[in-house]
Amino acid sequence: METGETVLAVMPRERLTTALTMFHRGGFGHVIRVLDPERAPIRGQLIRAGVPEARLMGCRGASDVLLLVHAPARTGQAVSLAMQVGATDTEVVTRERSVADSVAPGLITSVGERRGRRGGRKRDTVPMPVTAGEALVTD
Repeated sequence: METGETVLAVMPRERLTTALTMFHRGGFGHVIRVLDPERAPIRGQLIRAGVPEARLMGCRGASDVLLLVHAPARTGQAVSLAMQVGATDTEVVTRERSVADSVAPGLITSVGERRGRRGGRKRDTVPMPVTAGEALVTD
């Protein structure tokens, strides 16, 4: 078994529903992505996911999709499951930093902000809970 933390699996489109159901039941539902060549080129989708090089860069045709499963320490289980549900090929790769990982920190600053009526940004305030030893002060 190769070392890496990401599994790529070529899956016939007609097996996709069954495959996703089984991956969800196996505890991989929150880390699986479907890369569909009908939506965008697979190479670009893999690069955005942090996988710039892979043997399975191109699906074999319009009838195949590529499953991407980020599963550190469980790649063996993910490969086995993919083969059980009908994958025609699998590859274990090492993920680099994805584009989403580098963009997301910049978005964190806008979380909790909203626009006021006058167009400026204002911070939502969250009331602090009163603990047992504090008295509730009212104005």
